[in-house]
Amino acid sequence: MNSPRVWGRVWRDNVPRRWGFGAGRGLLPRIFFLNFGVFWSSLAMSSSAISAPRTITGDESCLCLLQVAGEFRGEIESDIASMSKAVSESELEERRIDEEHNKFMERAQSAETAIQQQTTELKQLIDRQADRLLRQVNVARQQRDEEVTRRKKDVEMNRLVLLDFQKYSQQIKDKGTVRNCSPMTS
Repeated sequence: MNSPRVWGRVWRDNVPRRWGFGAGRGLLPRIFFLNFGVFWSSLAMSSSAISAPRTITGDESCLCLLQVAGEFRGEIESDIASMSKAVSESELEERRIDEEHNKFMERAQSAETAIQQQTTELKQLIDRQADRLLRQVNVARQQRDEEVTRRKKDVEMNRLVLLDFQKYSQQIKDKGTVRNCSPMTS
């Protein structure tokens, strides 16, 4: 009969690939190997402590193997259940992460749209304000140009009047009477 280590190694190395462990490199064969070895050791210790070594018949070895196989099946089933639970929890976590990501992307998109809209509104407001200020500047420039032109004309007219008065005064001084000079003669 094979020892537990040899039997476990044989089982581990011959695991079917469809289980996904690939030539005994997975978790399940190692768990089986360790559990089976511990069971075999504890079985050997308990039987030697209770009574002297005896010969095991074929029926007893079959019962022993069936008992070990049943316990092992129970362990595998509980492992499968816990793995199934872990898989479903990881799928839920993945869905939650995807939902959070989608919500974040929606919020980011709405924030981007709001920012672009506010930027457009601010640009339009700035353009309207700039147009209004430019119109005010143009009106002020025209008014100032008209005022400067009017003042220049007034100053020019005053200068001409003063020059005419000065000439007239000079002529009066030179001739002595008003009749002798005419304002139109130069």
